[in-house]
Amino acid sequence: MAASIKAKPTLVTYKAGEDLRLLQHRFVYLSAEDTVSKATANKRTIGILQNTPNLGEEAIVAVEGQSLLTVDAAYATIGSILKSDANGKGDLADTTKDEVGAETCEASGAADDKIVVFLRRFIATV
Repeated sequence: MAASIKAKPTLVTYKAGEDLRLLQHRFVYLSAEDTVSKATANKRTIGILQNTPNLGEEAIVAVEGQSLLTVDAAYATIGSILKSDANGKGDLADTTKDEVGAETCEASGAADDKIVVFLRRFIATV
């Protein structure tokens, strides 16, 4: 990882709506009041999970600023916009109406890399 986090994230605490122990640095969404779960394909996200909580435990979520994000493939360009894939990983947002959750601050070399991103939430118009 070449880039470093320069804009400290704003962190918010929720309850884990499912077992998230293997899903640190993936997109999550509000699945119920004060509760987050792993985001699925093109789901509107609330942020990126920062810890590894089990069901019902405290889930710490970055909602603004920068964070690490696990990506599903190699991205050659800085500034790519990402949505959630089926497993909460960053996936290239390349279709109008994609639910964007982040923008890359560095390129990734392979699937499952953790890269620095800016949290962004908007609907793509590509």
